Amino acid sequence: MRMLVTGATGKVGAAVVRAAIADGHEVRALIRDAPRAARMLPAAAVAVVGDVTEPATLPAAMAGVEIVINAMGVPEQWLADPSRFPG
Repeated sequence: MRMLVTGATGKVGAAVVRAAIADGHEVRALIRDAPRAARMLPAAAVAVVGDVTEPATLPAAMAGVEIVINAMGVPEQWLADPSRFPG
């Protein structure tokens, strides 16, 4: 299966990426920080620079995937602009 994992450089997202690759899936990882992703993600993961708070970056990241696993988190108490993720 072709999948996109958001939050791929976080603890949960990175674990999902590793498990999916181990199970034989094609994994695209939505990342904001390329150097961090290069250190954390397996070589088999395809890193795609984007951000869930920047909708224009998502169509390219999602092209051709069959499933999206959303593992990103937003620590609202530290979010500079809480209107970006209204409750």
